Amino acid sequence: MLGPGLFFDNDALTGVAGRMLAMVDIFVLWQVILGAVALTVLTRGSFGKAVGSMLGLWFVYLVIFGAITNMSAGG
Repeated sequence: MLGPGLFFDNDALTGVAGRMLAMVDIFVLWQVILGAVALTVLTRGSFGKAVGSMLGLWFVYLVIFGAITNMSAGG
């Protein structure tokens, strides 16, 4: 894991927001950018819209799985 979660104590990474922060990773962000490039090539659309779409989907993923892991941890 190479994200901002490294700079926080494990106690600070509880709750939905903390778990979302722990799931942010530089390599996942790189995958989102590569997905946006692929989406731009496939749809012949603009890169800005593709990046916005991919970041929006990634944020939805972070919220959903942050909440799920928080519920499963009993928090």
